[in-house]
Amino acid sequence: MKALRGQTVVQKGALAPNGFLVPRGQVRSSARGVASPSLIGERSLGIRAALPIVRQQAGLHWSSKKRHSVVVAVSAPEQQDTKFAVDETFSLPKGNETVRATVEQKADGAQTVRLTTSLQAGRLLLHWGVEGGKDYQGGWRLPSTCRPPGTKQYKDRALQSPFQVDDQGSHLFIMLSAEEASDVLNFVLKDEATNTWYDNSGSNFRLPLHGEASGKPSTGTQVIPKALADKWAWMRWDHQGRPQQSMPDANKDYDRGVEEMRALMGVGRSMDELWRVAEGKWPYPKYLDEVEHPAFGDKYDAFKVREEQAAASGVSLGPIPVELLSVQAYICWEKAGQPQGADFADEARRVIEDRVRGGATYEQLAKEMNLEPTWKKDEGKPQPEQQAPQQHEAKQAPPAAPSEVGKPLGAPKRNPLDLVKPQGQAPVLSEGKSQKREMPLDFLEARWAIDPSTKWRRKYGLGNKSEMLVVVRQKEETDPIRVDFITDRADKLILHWGVSKPGSRSWKLPPAEMRDEDSKEATELALESPFLECDDEDECDLEFMGAKVPLQRRTITLPADSWVGAISCVLRSADATMWYKDGGGDFLIPVPCKHVKEGTQLDAMPQLTDDLSREIVDAENSGAWTLMHRFNKATDLINNVANGQYDLDPADGFARIYAWLRYSATRKLTWQRNYNTQPRQLSGSQDRLTGTIASTHARTTGEPQEWVRMMLTTVGRGGDGQKIRDEILNIMHRNNIPEKKGLWIEDWHQKLHNNTSPDDVVICEALLAYLDSGLNIKAYWEHLESNGITKERLLSYDRAIHNEPKFNEGQVPGLKKDLTDYLQTLRAVHCGTDLASAAGNVLGYDEPDMKRKKSTSVAPVPNVATKELRLLLASALYLQQRVQEEARVGKADGTPKDLESTRALLQILLHARHNIRPFIVEGGHACDGRLPDVVFLDLALEGATRTALEASLSLLRGVASSIQEGPSKAAELGALLSVMAMALEGVTLSSYPNDDLVSCLKSLNTLEGMNDPSAQKDRGMQCLAVVEKLKRALSQQALELTAMLQPTASHLGGIMNLPGGPVGGFSEEVVRGTPAAPLSQVVGVTEPSLRRMLGAGDWLLVSRGSEDTAGSVQGVVRLQASLQDVQFKTYNEPTILVVDNIAGTEEVPEGCVAVLSANGQCPDVLSHSAVRARNMSVLLAACYSPEVSAGVKQMEGQNVTIALEDEAAGTSLRFSSGAGGPQEQAPAPAAASADAPAKKKSPRDLKISVPQWPGKWVVGMDEYAPGVVGAKSRNIQGLQGKLPDWISLPPSVTLPFGCFEQALEAEENADVKKEISARVAQIQGGAEGSEAGRLLAELRSLAMQVSVPKVAREQLMQAMKTAGIPLPDSVDRWAKAVEAIKGVWASKYNDRAYFSLRKIGLSFEDVRMAVLVQRVVPAHYAFVIHTRNPSNNDPNEIFCELVRGLGESLVSGEVSGSAFAFKANKSDLDEPEVLHYASKSEGMFVGESLIFRSDSNGEDLEGYAGAGLYESITMDATKTLPVDYLEDKLVTDVDYRQQLLARICKVGAAIEDTLGSAQDVEGVVEEDGSITVVQTRPQV
Repeated sequence: MKALRGQTVVQKGALAPNGFLVPRGQVRSSARGVASPSLIGERSLGIRAALPIVRQQAGLHWSSKKRHSVVVAVSAPEQQDTKFAVDETFSLPKGNETVRATVEQKADGAQTVRLTTSLQAGRLLLHWGVEGGKDYQGGWRLPSTCRPPGTKQYKDRALQSPFQVDDQGSHLFIMLSAEEASDVLNFVLKDEATNTWYDNSGSNFRLPLHGEASGKPSTGTQVIPKALADKWAWMRWDHQGRPQQSMPDANKDYDRGVEEMRALMGVGRSMDELWRVAEGKWPYPKYLDEVEHPAFGDKYDAFKVREEQAAASGVSLGPIPVELLSVQAYICWEKAGQPQGADFADEARRVIEDRVRGGATYEQLAKEMNLEPTWKKDEGKPQPEQQAPQQHEAKQAPPAAPSEVGKPLGAPKRNPLDLVKPQGQAPVLSEGKSQKREMPLDFLEARWAIDPSTKWRRKYGLGNKSEMLVVVRQKEETDPIRVDFITDRADKLILHWGVSKPGSRSWKLPPAEMRDEDSKEATELALESPFLECDDEDECDLEFMGAKVPLQRRTITLPADSWVGAISCVLRSADATMWYKDGGGDFLIPVPCKHVKEGTQLDAMPQLTDDLSREIVDAENSGAWTLMHRFNKATDLINNVANGQYDLDPADGFARIYAWLRYSATRKLTWQRNYNTQPRQLSGSQDRLTGTIASTHARTTGEPQEWVRMMLTTVGRGGDGQKIRDEILNIMHRNNIPEKKGLWIEDWHQKLHNNTSPDDVVICEALLAYLDSGLNIKAYWEHLESNGITKERLLSYDRAIHNEPKFNEGQVPGLKKDLTDYLQTLRAVHCGTDLASAAGNVLGYDEPDMKRKKSTSVAPVPNVATKELRLLLASALYLQQRVQEEARVGKADGTPKDLESTRALLQILLHARHNIRPFIVEGGHACDGRLPDVVFLDLALEGATRTALEASLSLLRGVASSIQEGPSKAAELGALLSVMAMALEGVTLSSYPNDDLVSCLKSLNTLEGMNDPSAQKDRGMQCLAVVEKLKRALSQQALELTAMLQPTASHLGGIMNLPGGPVGGFSEEVVRGTPAAPLSQVVGVTEPSLRRMLGAGDWLLVSRGSEDTAGSVQGVVRLQASLQDVQFKTYNEPTILVVDNIAGTEEVPEGCVAVLSANGQCPDVLSHSAVRARNMSVLLAACYSPEVSAGVKQMEGQNVTIALEDEAAGTSLRFSSGAGGPQEQAPAPAAASADAPAKKKSPRDLKISVPQWPGKWVVGMDEYAPGVVGAKSRNIQGLQGKLPDWISLPPSVTLPFGCFEQALEAEENADVKKEISARVAQIQGGAEGSEAGRLLAELRSLAMQVSVPKVAREQLMQAMKTAGIPLPDSVDRWAKAVEAIKGVWASKYNDRAYFSLRKIGLSFEDVRMAVLVQRVVPAHYAFVIHTRNPSNNDPNEIFCELVRGLGESLVSGEVSGSAFAFKANKSDLDEPEVLHYASKSEGMFVGESLIFRSDSNGEDLEGYAGAGLYESITMDATKTLPVDYLEDKLVTDVDYRQQLLARICKVGAAIEDTLGSAQDVEGVVEEDGSITVVQTRPQV
């Protein structure tokens, strides 16, 4: 740094007075050191920000490894006409040699430079150029005159002037006239005799030639044009990676840029130079390295200087009030002479902050400016900064490793709850869809998206978060076609482009009519056209983050009748150092063309609904395309999704990319087209992709993270791809196989060299199978074809494999050894989830090549590759082989010993996954950037678990069959549960959400240890409940995956013209490939044996059907996916309906004699479907045996008889077809023996009476009567005072029949009544199916618009007060109560109620809806009692079901799973029997609230099950919360359970005795054990 005028000389090695040091230069020994205009100003004397001078004064010293020296001196001018003078000495890197430079500038502008040096050289040259001056255009300017004698021009880049030598040393004079006067002299020295260069630490020396270019800080305000500030801010943001910023952050960064420019100008950098940097002529990263970092250090931040000064004083300035800042900026502007377009906000902020540091407050400054402060006084006071304490989370120690290879670990002690991945967790990268990242070009893209002239548009990433938007526009078919390429990239770009005919991908030179004057032919097929500054006021006036975006644009115009179908292009930087492509391929821009055939790309694009899918299809349509291109494109798209570039939820975006990559992995997409990829190129793209996937995995959570993880299963690990090429040649040479055309191995060798792919793994395996089979060529083809590789595929490669392998016996041993090793090389690159390869990549290895001349070394992953992990993986690989061998031998005796190896392997694999899990959670920094290797190992361990389970299925079946013998097989059941639990634990590690899975795991771990033979039946029932819950969780997981994936896969597959089979079955194949699939197989093996152990059989009976058929039903078997799809259908012949899905809320179709659930989905016996089946005398049963279900389905279309036969184990179902004997026996339904059911009245004989409105809006319990309220209300009233004291009844009031119809008569509801009447007339006029459903939905909506009369609300309030029912405590809550009443009224128009009544010949318009109002009793449990067992119609048994929380989870069908069921004989109510434990995962809960229950005349019909047809609604919304029944006291405390169940059974008996008939009772148990009956009705 140069000293100011009048300062003293600072000696070598010392700090300059301003606190900066200057490093000396260094020698460069070759001609490559020639400086050039592109290196102007490099390192600026190597200036580096050092400690303030106060440190020197305090006796502190600056240390450096390099020698530094500077001599700075300015003398007072002796001549009156000298305007500026400097005397500066630069150190040279040879001994103590220096170059001294003096500069004088005359008043007329002429400049004289004298350079002297003591350097001894053969022939010393000054290699130089200047900056600034007249007509300066940037770079080095070479003065055309005023050149010293002997000067020569060097390649139009620099001047070389010889030093003159005399007794005083070497010297040189340069005299620049006023016309040639410049700002800075840039130079280096060259000894021409030795070709040695002397420079400034690899950069140029810079000598200021006038005062403004000197190191003299400005004494006044430096005005920086806003345009320059905008460009500088944009350039800085671009360099930082375009981070997402709030507006305050953006403003602050803008100010940092201004401060940065001020600091640079303060050390002699010119504004012209800053403009060059801002405009991209001097790339900013290069400028930082060459100028700014040497000047200030790479951590210097000029903007922070003021903050650091403030921190030293212990205060934080806080935000400056806007009013104060505005006035001060105006004052600064006036002092600077009111320059046009200048922004003085930064200068104003600096002035105010300096004053505040001096002790002033914002209020004092406002007073000085005659400004009235509008902010709070305490906001103007600087506050001390406080640092928040850091929190550190303790890490859990991993479990112990096995003591030796192959030994089991024993039962691991892990808390399953630690594995829960909470639902609703937002992905770290995006914080949900609402936080979509804004990008600068979004506004333009949105504008053109709605422009009717836009025919096609696409946005591409160009790296560093910059983008290019391409828009194709044409207003009319006869108008020219305009293609705009617009980018926000900071550096100057060139468009390298060509055109293609429709349907072709071949480049052609653009025709003359498409060329502009500045376009030049780059090759015989392409033009190059520079991007130009976009100055269009309408289209390019774009502001982002407070600064104007400097856009570049290139426009191509095509005539309307052009033959061009597409523009193919790439971009390059102006200096040709960077090329920009679309995932490694060309950008392909389709344009409208009259010759484009239907179905080509331009036509296909509108079918895609999102930009991500468009980009995928665009890429797949590229002319040159390989796996390398696909992997590169996928990398870019993953980053785009992670950065919120698309209007997609991250999970949706990642699912789309996964579907695309899986199509590729399964060979549904081409792996090579018109391009040859070397192995190292492919492995490089794989490395890039897997690295991006792994880093994105670390950035995400929840569902997005699971999709990202699944992507890794579609791509190989990458690695040393070059080794594939090298080793195949070594194999050929070692085995004396010539490189001769016509040989199979030469065909393969050529393919490997040009386009290796995952197919090569299968090909190598097939060759080994051929060698192992004794050279039987069938083994080769069988292996290929079983893995999807046909002869046609082998011939389709760019380097086709034409021949079959042919070797002799003598070659077999050597080839087998070499190819076995080579297979590992192929797997390491292409198969990331191979356990041996994945383990090697984590643990590290040093593998010599086949010539033993060099080796491939992979270092262990730091922190991960511990001694413990090595032992675990060695044990896993050993046990893998043992499990496979035992499965192959197949010897088993049905004891736990059969599963010893499998259990030991599963334990080891799980232990290893837990061992590496913390590193996956913490991300790449925890494993030194080797996260891909660790995640691939986790996938490999997961895959090994799957293989072990599949191999052990036969052994599992043997053990499972043995538990049918009864409680004596406790150990066998424990072994099965152990395997199931370990399989489930692996699934929980790989699933989101996983709370249901973890709950099941927790229960299985508990049940595994219950070995008391006397408790085995109870243990078995609990196991069955867990299995049912687990099956439901796995089914739900598969449904959600399918719902997310299949639409995307079908859409992409359809657009890309993939075969229908792979597209239609896409999600099914994915589900089968998940770790849940083998777990489901284990469950399928275990469940039937559990049911047989418990005597439950293969069938669960819900309804026995009609007694008129003498215990049998007959009908034609029909298959249906879902009962819901046919619930309103009428069959014209007796039908046995076999369905895959039944929820329990459906109607039973007319004409059905039996409904059989084929997959074990059994509705509750109290569900609507169950009640309806019993009422219609329809057989309803669920089958739990896949084999039996398959046999029943094979009878489709046959007339079959199902006979019910009571046996010791229960009731069995026998199937017989036609007139023959029994065709199949399906033993063991669940029900006990039954008395014959009572004869029911036919539903067709029912009549419904229409009650009148009683003239009151609300009635109390003393007014309940037939024709006024329904049976629910009357039965509650009828129980008053007749039950034991320990049974409570809730206080109640009711809105009687006819209130809804009366409300419609109010004047304010006239329009609604008219609309309702019109729709009712349409329905009664014969509307069917979906049309009827639409009209009913409209009726429900109209009913919700009814205004409830004020008098009704007043009467309800008074009646509730009288009855002691708590009133809503606010206007809002009263509004909720009124909405609940209207909701009950509106349920009169429910679809199910309408179709159910129509089926029995009744009109829905005859229904009158009373509304029973009660306080919601805070329920710990809710129960339903049938005082006659509905499964067998035994009047001597009470049957009950119980759930946690509200009873709605039991009767509404909204919560899946079975309830806690029990029964008791009325002769011994103190001994209830548990029938099965609850498998529900959730309960419904609500706080203090009211409930409004439907109480219609349509629910009171004798023999008609009207329950559940209409709504009961709580005033406040219910919450669905997870529950764990097996942790509940009801299960864990036997005495508590027996007492509670007995009390509930006694409630039912008491109510039946009181009312004199069988009853359907609903009630609740509060947490203190008190019981309240909330409603009862006659049982049907």
